[in-house]
Amino acid sequence: MHAEVQRVLDELEQRGLLSDQRTADALVQAKAARFGSRRLKHMLQAKALDADLVNRTLEKARETELERALEVWRRRFGQPAADLRQRARQQRFLAGRGFETSVIERVMKVAGRPAASLTDTDSHDD
Repeated sequence: MHAEVQRVLDELEQRGLLSDQRTADALVQAKAARFGSRRLKHMLQAKALDADLVNRTLEKARETELERALEVWRRRFGQPAADLRQRARQQRFLAGRGFETSVIERVMKVAGRPAASLTDTDSHDD
């Protein structure tokens, strides 16, 4: 039975119907709106995908990491933290979603700004 399953899988792969790249791209496309690249990396690794493939796929996701983190933050909180306790709560939430610490800090900097002012976010704030 195992040999038959392997034969079918090999045949599907030869026909281009089974692809690790497509699996990785589909997972990232489906989950990127809710999770950061750290969490996406764990999901891809759980699929036992090649490390180089995981890294290449995540490079694309990292290009939109700040925008995605801001959107996740807006959907969940929508307004800046009123105090340090709320700020820490917001940071923990984003960290739990797998966003990098540097991205979380940038989100906290720009949280509450109008969307139009986010295009040149940190080029003047650092």
